[in-house]
Amino acid sequence: MQLFPTLALVALATSSSLAYRSPGAKDHKASKAAILEAQRAANASLDERSAHYKLVKSYHGNTFFKDMHYFTGHDPSHGSVHYVDHNEAHSSGLIGMMDGHAMMRVAPHHSGTHRSVRPSSDVSFTEGLLILDNLHMPTGCGTWPSFFTVPLDSNWPAGGEIDVIEGVGGMNRNKYSIHTTSGCRVVESQMVMHAAQLTGGQNCDAEATDDTGCAISGTQNGDFGVDYNRNHGGVHVLDWNSNTGIRIWFFPRNNIPQDIQDGHPNPASWPNPRASWPATHCHMDSHFYNHVATFTNTLCGTWAGSSAVWHGKQPGQSKSCAAHTGHNSCESWLRSGNANMENAYWKIKSLKIYQIHRRS
Repeated sequence: MQLFPTLALVALATSSSLAYRSPGAKDHKASKAAILEAQRAANASLDERSAHYKLVKSYHGNTFFKDMHYFTGHDPSHGSVHYVDHNEAHSSGLIGMMDGHAMMRVAPHHSGTHRSVRPSSDVSFTEGLLILDNLHMPTGCGTWPSFFTVPLDSNWPAGGEIDVIEGVGGMNRNKYSIHTTSGCRVVESQMVMHAAQLTGGQNCDAEATDDTGCAISGTQNGDFGVDYNRNHGGVHVLDWNSNTGIRIWFFPRNNIPQDIQDGHPNPASWPNPRASWPATHCHMDSHFYNHVATFTNTLCGTWAGSSAVWHGKQPGQSKSCAAHTGHNSCESWLRSGNANMENAYWKIKSLKIYQIHRRS
């Protein structure tokens, strides 16, 4: 998801030079043994680290929006929104409290555009655990919500980007991605994941692959969209370890580990993650540093407003948005004044940053 104008839509492409080749039986056994050993080492490392995680910052309740930076102006991903600062967002009702939890929504502006907010954490971090407890995400035709980490001020993709939540319209499966500079790649056979699969390229270099990322798609409903909201969301965890790589978990509301609820997260006790990018072929400290956690709530734009998405039936949709709205484009629908955005809001219980040693 784009923070600066240089960032483009995530496209899914596979570099031919890194195409997957089925190994022979001997190579497969050696590879499998290496993967299992890497898993054991990673889990041992996580188990040792989990006892030492310290809470760096917690965003929740009335103070959630006060401790944020706000991107203002036109949406870099060409969405039909105008991002406003904290004061305007608060006075116009774009941010506030809902049932005791932080809420942010969109509101009509003029000429088919909407006002929205794009807050980022005021604390940056390199490595650690980022834990989002979320109750509701924006849904509906034209919506494009995302939650990701990226350096606040950098020449993208320098410093990298990690997409924890992203999707459009009526999709019911999340897309997880990383974007980097040259020299970071993944090997599919080494990616240990649950209910997800690699759908993008194995080369994570954004510039070499026309701003694409190493994308992973969920294979089960419920980690995005209407079903997610119906089940009151859940907990998303980003584990960033310079030695082992990057992992993302999603725990539905009825299956959140007790250690997370108690404030003592222990990744070694959790099942396989939804998304995993091992450090085997990607030097983490060279490609990821000084991130802030960012929420977006845009409309239309280069992905949600693309002809392929608007006229196509996305996973989870019974019919296309063009058929559902009766409009030939996302922008036309917004300009009509009939766009119903009552479900285009975030409702967040908390966002927490944990680290062993403080690294901004």
